[in-house]
Amino acid sequence: MATQESTFKVTLPAELKPLLRKLSGTSIDDKVRLSVANELFVNRVISIGKAAEIAGKTYVDFMDILKERGIPWYEYTKEDLKQDELAIEQIMKDIGNNHE
Repeated sequence: MATQESTFKVTLPAELKPLLRKLSGTSIDDKVRLSVANELFVNRVISIGKAAEIAGKTYVDFMDILKERGIPWYEYTKEDLKQDELAIEQIMKDIGNNHE
């Protein structure tokens, strides 16, 4: 689903202009879209898929950008750990049953 676009005028301090050159992207629009998408994702306002769409990147490219910036793209929860422990326990039982 394509994102509907709007145009905004933003006034920034002049000292930011050279700093914007250091951000990823080929144009100011690209840099701002990526930065906004990144911030919204980090603050759990949007999903990684939506962030990639806003940034104009593929899912995988956006994941790579997060990785380059040291931002985890996946949260490993206690529930994930519990499910993994149960799966490992079942695998170990299955292995034990196959060797009897």
